[in-house]
Amino acid sequence: MNPAAELLFVYGTLMTGEENEAHMRGQRLLGAAETGPGWTLYLLDGYPGAVRLPGGPPLAGELWAVDPDALARLDEFEGVGEGLYRREREWVRCGERDHQAWIYVYPGETEGRRAIGADWRRRTG
Repeated sequence: MNPAAELLFVYGTLMTGEENEAHMRGQRLLGAAETGPGWTLYLLDGYPGAVRLPGGPPLAGELWAVDPDALARLDEFEGVGEGLYRREREWVRCGERDHQAWIYVYPGETEGRRAIGADWRRRTG
């Protein structure tokens, strides 16, 4: 892994096979991963937003090693700094190891939005 690479946990449209996976091109997929417990996803405008939920389940997703330029591009795509998402550190498990990785967290209002569970690919509701 590139020593300058950052670990990024993705849980929605950036995952392999999803509509925005092209934004991950050139980065390295480390594998399927999940956060610790305490999360849920809300459906925003055709994509999910992760929100902390005491007692909630772990989020399912993927762990990626991304270079600093890619992370800056992803921040722009995800609306970091514009209020759509915040990038925060979170412990995630990939294989048999725990890693501290970045995750995009939705800081907005959830009232009136549909909770869709903790796995974008198996969303409910």
